[in-house]
Amino acid sequence: MCSSRMGGQAPSTPVASASKRIGMAQTSINIQACKVTASERHNKREKALSYTRPEFSHLNEWYNTLDVHLVAYNEQMKKLVKEKTGRKMQEKSRALYEAVVVIREDTTMDDIKKLADAMSQRWGFHFVQLATHKDEGSWQKDGTWKANYHAHMVFDKIDHETGKTIKTTAKDTAEMQDMCARILGMERGRRGSKKEHLDALEYKVKVQEKRAALAEHAQKAAEEKQEAASERAKEIAIKNADAVFKLQNKNAELTRTAKEVENLRSQMQFCKGIVDSRTKRIEALRSEISGLSEQKNEVLELIGQKEQLKKDVLSLECSQQETQMELDVLNGEVFMKEKSRDILQGEVQELTQERDKAKQETAAARASLQELTRNKENVKTWKWAYQELLHIIQPVLDAITRLAHYNGRGGMFTAFETFQINFALGKDDKREERAARYTRWAKEDEEKPQLYGDYRYRCAEEEMQKIAKNPTAYLNSIKEGQSRGMRY
Repeated sequence: MCSSRMGGQAPSTPVASASKRIGMAQTSINIQACKVTASERHNKREKALSYTRPEFSHLNEWYNTLDVHLVAYNEQMKKLVKEKTGRKMQEKSRALYEAVVVIREDTTMDDIKKLADAMSQRWGFHFVQLATHKDEGSWQKDGTWKANYHAHMVFDKIDHETGKTIKTTAKDTAEMQDMCARILGMERGRRGSKKEHLDALEYKVKVQEKRAALAEHAQKAAEEKQEAASERAKEIAIKNADAVFKLQNKNAELTRTAKEVENLRSQMQFCKGIVDSRTKRIEALRSEISGLSEQKNEVLELIGQKEQLKKDVLSLECSQQETQMELDVLNGEVFMKEKSRDILQGEVQELTQERDKAKQETAAARASLQELTRNKENVKTWKWAYQELLHIIQPVLDAITRLAHYNGRGGMFTAFETFQINFALGKDDKREERAARYTRWAKEDEEKPQLYGDYRYRCAEEEMQKIAKNPTAYLNSIKEGQSRGMRY
């Protein structure tokens, strides 16, 4: 929000107005569709006008509740109507209107605010810009200056809850005239009459005023048309620049994504080769283990034969009918069998060691396979986490850039943007650090940050720090501003 008043006392005008010669000054209100491309520049006196006196311009006052230009706010109202009603606003329909109110020389901005508040409560209008002009007028034939004291009140006639246009009747217009006279302390014009009964001198003055007003209106219309064309050219240039910037970012993003996909494919191919090699090794180890099992069975069979021989020896020792030669022969056979047993036991031990080694290699191969599987899942998890992080943080960067584009100090984030920012900041003790980091990233993403300057991004970072410290208080401040008719 921005509000300013150029203070000081007005120098006395060369001539008093006709209304003061007659009595109490009369007021009136005239409402027309707002020329969004030219109204703001005219009301803020951003361009010199031929029908103004610069020495009186310090008496003008300006009040604004928007953080964007009227053109952008008008587009916001059209989007609101489309969202609420489901229908696009008709071309002949208007969202923004401007009321011109005749005021006194001593009328202040506080008086105009009281009038705006009263009209908002009565009809639901949303006033966004107010201005008082005390530097306009015309020179008379006698060389005196005829001042034209008036105020501009820009508002929208949209019901923000339903998206429908607020309708008014001739009775409402008459009530507005009564309201202006009551709040501003002025006399109301004659009801139902558009003519004034003037004496001869006043009639001549009125004719001169009408002629001057027609000339001023023609000049003002030409200037407004030129300003509208200039604003439209600027808007088109900005949109083209934004489109080129977004296209370049998308192309860069596609290039990065293609490289990432190619790297992932290479990694997957490499991992597949390792898995195939390990699979072949496992099959070979299984074949070796099968052969060792067969050898083990043969050793067991030989051990069984040895045991049977021992039994035979015992049987022979128990027999006394056998000769000593037969016994020696049998002893020799037993010796040879025992020697064979020792050899077989050594072979069994070697086979057991090879079996244990094969088990260890098999376990290592299985561990490698499990590690490859985990790496593959980690690649998927990292890719998902990156996409999720981009989904959370990118809206925050866009909100910071929007705030820096349209306003500097005093601008605020919307309620929805506040929820997004609060979620992205997290719940730990590093929220303020993240707020500073996100603001820096948004600034670094700018193609030409010198267009807006470090100052606006510092203002945006201040708003980010407020949300980081107390998001609830920030949302309450937004609601408080909206209740006063402000737009964020």
